[in-house]
Amino acid sequence: MSKRRSELISQAFEAAVEVLGERSKRSLIEDLNYHNVDLNDPELNLQKLMNALKEILREEAAEMLIERMLIKLDEIESRGNRK
Repeated sequence: MSKRRSELISQAFEAAVEVLGERSKRSLIEDLNYHNVDLNDPELNLQKLMNALKEILREEAAEMLIERMLIKLDEIESRGNRK
């Protein structure tokens, strides 16, 4: 896992949760920290993030957020490849 990849995952997460509003976003990040997921961790990976989201939000809500996050990740990576 490269540091760059973990940064992209973090960016995609941030973009995906924008729809929740600032207060909910901060609360979710605090919950992730409680589950030992740090968005600034250079070893952050999708599986760890997805598992924590499922613990926090339960299956259906987590899957919706994860799907949105994967779309954002794909968009970010596509923009980076065009440069």
